[in-house]
Amino acid sequence: MIAHLLGRGNSARLVSASLLLALMSCQSVGPRSAVYESGALGDVGKAIVFHSESGPIDTPMALSESLTLGDVVQRTLATDPSIQAALARVRVAEAEADQARLLPNPILSFFLHFPQNGVAAPIEVAINEDLFSILQRSGRIDAADDRLRQSTAEALGVVLDVLLDVQSRFVRLQAIEGRLSALENRATVLANLLDVARARLSKGEGTTLAVTTLETETVELRSEATELRSEREDQRLILVRQMGNPAGRTDWRQASWKPPDAAPVAEQAWIEAALERRPEIQARRWQLAALGDELGLARRSTLAGMAVGADVQWDDGWSQGPSAALPLPIFDFGGPRRAAAEARVVEARHLLLDAQRLAVQEVRRTLAAFAAARALQEDVQVNLMALQQKRRSEAEAAFRNGQSDITAVFLADRDIQTTQIRIAELERRTAEAYLRLVRTVGGPGVVANVESQVRE
Repeated sequence: MIAHLLGRGNSARLVSASLLLALMSCQSVGPRSAVYESGALGDVGKAIVFHSESGPIDTPMALSESLTLGDVVQRTLATDPSIQAALARVRVAEAEADQARLLPNPILSFFLHFPQNGVAAPIEVAINEDLFSILQRSGRIDAADDRLRQSTAEALGVVLDVLLDVQSRFVRLQAIEGRLSALENRATVLANLLDVARARLSKGEGTTLAVTTLETETVELRSEATELRSEREDQRLILVRQMGNPAGRTDWRQASWKPPDAAPVAEQAWIEAALERRPEIQARRWQLAALGDELGLARRSTLAGMAVGADVQWDDGWSQGPSAALPLPIFDFGGPRRAAAEARVVEARHLLLDAQRLAVQEVRRTLAAFAAARALQEDVQVNLMALQQKRRSEAEAAFRNGQSDITAVFLADRDIQTTQIRIAELERRTAEAYLRLVRTVGGPGVVANVESQVRE
């Protein structure tokens, strides 16, 4: 159509200009800078695969009779919708980074005038490219890449939150199992004591009070066990939902898990690891970098609308030549845009500082909680339990020999039950403190890296 209007010679000139601008705007996407990758997840990250389609409500899965923490983690990371949503946001940032590398398409304009008084109307054809976008291309690419890194770090934070939640759920269930086991042991002891008390009563050596006391304790124990089983079922229903199978079975046996013995790492080493690798801090850093790039773009915003191109016109003959458009900063000098961009940079700096201070606080609190829980667990499990078991054996021997009533045995047995439950809770606190430490410093891969450096 253009050749028909302009003729071959002038058409060739316009087509040459068009091809030049088209080649500029169709450059291949350049190599993207390396996306933020920390190895923070270690081997567990292999279970995460992005799915473009949402899965079924109940993801089919074969559960073995014994469910391990590794099974739970793998199934959760593979099916959790919030992780998939976070990965989708990373895909959005990737597409925006690709888009930033593209120049805007050139604009081809036609101006056809109506003839007047039998005089042929002039014809104008112009092709223009947004020069301002070309000048800002590098800054837009840098900002988009930083946003991509920020999005990736935020996705890692989502994964670590999901990981901590499901691991803590498993540990809480393990504590409930420990409490139930303590109650079952207590029930066995009470049954034996009740048999002895009834036998002594039948021989006229015991009292009805002793029998009634033991029968009352048996009923109370049964009620407490029923409540714990109900709590266990509720927690298991939550756990199977986290594994992507909310309608799945809950009658599996739970394999025991204990946190690994942490290497004797100094507090400062954990703090430095968290400040370097924690995803929230990484996300704030990349956000600050992106806002810095956008501030540079805002400082050149008064050039918005600048364009270059080529014009061809017919008016009693052909004429052609380059064209340019340049904005005149008469009313808008870009001050408000620069001020807003600078304020966003300032805000990001303060948010980064807040994230760093919070990381230091959480590392120190988590390390203190882990050390205290582990020391207390060892003391109660080894020293206190040994003394209470000795006390109970002595009380039971005295009761069987008729040297005391059932009260001493009853109190000693209750203290053992209380201590067993306390041990189960201390094991939970120790395990959860370790899991929080893993989350606080940035993931299991970071913990393994810090501990390996100490062992070396």
